Amino acid sequence: MKKLIAILLLLVLVTSLVACGDDNNGAPEGMKNVAVENAAFYLYVPELWLSQSQGGVSGAMSSKGNANVIATTYLPDQMYQSLQEYWETKCLVEYTAVLSEFTVVEEAKSTTLGGINALQYVFTHKVGEQTYKQMQVFTTDGSLIYTLQYTAPIGEAYDEWVANGDVENIRANFTLR
Repeated sequence: MKKLIAILLLLVLVTSLVACGDDNNGAPEGMKNVAVENAAFYLYVPELWLSQSQGGVSGAMSSKGNANVIATTYLPDQMYQSLQEYWETKCLVEYTAVLSEFTVVEEAKSTTLGGINALQYVFTHKVGEQTYKQMQVFTTDGSLIYTLQYTAPIGEAYDEWVANGDVENIRANFTLR
């Protein structure tokens, strides 16, 4: 009898451990979490997107391989009075210096990221012969700056994932831990 009880308890324990092993972390229907293990957020992407989370960077590639999204956190070495100041004094300066043919195509748009007020910018730049379009959404919570970035070749590849709602769905479901 003791053996039977021990076996039953072991089965209950194993079942509970397996049930707790769900790494989707409450993902919305049709989505999966691709954030790295110790990320300060959950990055939910459509189930068909391929995780590219590695080396401390959380991200995924579209099912066609023509677009990607990454999410990062950044601890700035100085405090910024606003998200606009962060864009103008940090991002804009660095992108202009390092990205070939960098051009802002959509100025600041107010949105949210992780339920917090955020700014969104869209810009283009060139790598080799290919021109890419990037949407960057960022916010701050405490001392960290959270960035969600969507990148694809300019034109149909970029427009496809925006038009079908995948990019908006990823932004809308981004969650801080």
